[in-house]
Amino acid sequence: MIEFLTAAQIAPNLQHAPNVIVRMARRGDIPGHKIGGRWLFDPAEVEAAVKHDTDPLVQSRRSRSRRRVH
Repeated sequence: MIEFLTAAQIAPNLQHAPNVIVRMARRGDIPGHKIGGRWLFDPAEVEAAVKHDTDPLVQSRRSRSRRRVH
């Protein structure tokens, strides 16, 4: 059975505040599941996503896709 963690529990591992973790999940930067108004995270999914994002090419594509056009 998968043990899900809250944003407060996973925040120290990612070196961000819990509100930043939730914001990252809303944007789709890290995988998360909103259940009953709370964000829950599978540690294995988050770790895989963070490892994947260390690839400079992936980061470059993401930053380009987020640029806002005024």
